Amino acid sequence: MPDFFEVDFAQTDWRPVSLQELAGELGRVFEQPVSPEAIEFFAIDDALGKRPLSSDDEVRSFSSSAGGEEQNGEEAENENKSEGSTASGVIRAALPAPLEGVLRQAKRPATLATGRQIAEYAGDVKNHGIKFSFKVFDCGHFRLKEASGAASGSGTPSSPSAASKGFMMEGRWEEVKEGVKLDFQLRYAWHSRRRHDDSVTYSLPPPEVQPMMLVFGEEEQLRGPLPSLLASEPVGDIALQREADAVAPVERSRPNKPRPAPPKPKRDWDDDWDSDEPTWPMYLGIFLFIFIICVFAWVWYEENYSVEAVRDSDEL
Repeated sequence: MPDFFEVDFAQTDWRPVSLQELAGELGRVFEQPVSPEAIEFFAIDDALGKRPLSSDDEVRSFSSSAGGEEQNGEEAENENKSEGSTASGVIRAALPAPLEGVLRQAKRPATLATGRQIAEYAGDVKNHGIKFSFKVFDCGHFRLKEASGAASGSGTPSSPSAASKGFMMEGRWEEVKEGVKLDFQLRYAWHSRRRHDDSVTYSLPPPEVQPMMLVFGEEEQLRGPLPSLLASEPVGDIALQREADAVAPVERSRPNKPRPAPPKPKRDWDDDWDSDEPTWPMYLGIFLFIFIICVFAWVWYEENYSVEAVRDSDEL
């Protein structure tokens, strides 16, 4: 099944006005070039169901009707609040096959990440039964995993992978003086029984999480107001403790990496044989030398001990 990218107007304040803008946002999220001609967008709402968006006017019209006219400004916003209405409507598109193939590569540690994991942090919110796992990669990407379910009542904070459901949020990280700055790019649902070929729907992160700062704490901690898609209310500052066994393999292996064996001492005559020249001419010469000796031995034997040679000797 294909993977999808969707813009849910109930969860984001971004309102696209053209097919090019939609394709550009999809390319920005996945950091891959995407042409508007290579992807087909659909509008989905309760009133008209699912229908294709084939022009910029249709995109602009759907964004206006589903999310509210952007040009109305504060007046439209206040009117929607007074009526109790909320933005509704989704723009969805199946990811192009080349892009989906890149994202589903087995060697990728995450949807966006292409590098090596350099650190992992874990924390939990016990009163909500939520566990967080935060991984950073040397390519500049991160993955924040929020999980709850069967494992929320037991286990340690460092084992969120045993949970039955949750969400993933990915983006780019940057280390600054105060801590780590996070720029979220996408989010998607996750569950422990998902197969590799199951369809994944990617969407934009909530606008309130852009950007976010995790400050350095004591004893290799990161602390900050992590976004929660599972809790019905803000979970507040979460302390993330660095996992000792999640240090980058490169950093851990350097102290214990065996040193190469010292080169063997060379004798003077070894230098004569230390050459990049092929050795087959030498073996060919040895073979020809032995062959010539055998030929001469056979000729000598025929001249002295063959039947004709013995007969000639008796006649003499």
